[in-house]
Amino acid sequence: MNKIIYLSNKSKVSMGKQWFDEIDPEHFWFSWRFEKLKSFLNLSNLKFFKNINILEVGMGTGIFRKSIENYFDRNIDGADLDNTALECSEISKGNTYYYDINDRHSSLKGEYDLILLFDVLEHIENEDLFLKSIKFHLALKGKLLINVPAYNTLYSKYDEAVGHFRRYNLNYLNKVLTENNFKLVQVSYWGMFLLPLLLLRKLFINKSVSNDEIITKGFRPPNKFFSYCMKKISYFEILFFKRLLLGSSLMALYELR
Repeated sequence: MNKIIYLSNKSKVSMGKQWFDEIDPEHFWFSWRFEKLKSFLNLSNLKFFKNINILEVGMGTGIFRKSIENYFDRNIDGADLDNTALECSEISKGNTYYYDINDRHSSLKGEYDLILLFDVLEHIENEDLFLKSIKFHLALKGKLLINVPAYNTLYSKYDEAVGHFRRYNLNYLNKVLTENNFKLVQVSYWGMFLLPLLLLRKLFINKSVSNDEIITKGFRPPNKFFSYCMKKISYFEILFFKRLLLGSSLMALYELR
């Protein structure tokens, strides 16, 4: 178990047990996202050098942080407000904080060269306040690597169930980030071949009743063969489509101006 450093007062923030029951690093979506990250980093020339400090905000159970640490041989700090998730998080050599970044703890001011914000911003109602707090933690010319779900037209009861306030297109994401003094360095959609599945999910998920049922039906693969096929499709997409103009998610690198 990670030693949790408490920098904020405990709250009742929780993604819910059902969501964490569905989390599996072998899930095709998580592996697709990570493979896209590796390809994206090559295109952006961003290196996870050992002399830069990295923080993942909204780390949850830490499977993304662990994947990065294992692949890049890096220690990464992580922060979240879901205490249950932190208590069962993947073991890391980096610091694990129970921390509301809006508290802006003085010890972390300008501490990080890179902040990872993967599938978090869509959960934040007040984007401007949150991004100002992100800036507080970044060093001069610090960078923000971000992933968000794409297209509000795909917004469904599934998004509501997992706590999304919105989905994004590039124009809107750029507007929010540039208004908060970030400049775009590199961007790409990904998950183009997931778009039909998300449309089907939006069509059929509305027949579900409880949030737990919606999350299960909306995220859990129906069988192993389906997962196998989706992983093959993800490899094909990443290999042959380096910079997509549409997809189910949007990955972007920004630099603090």
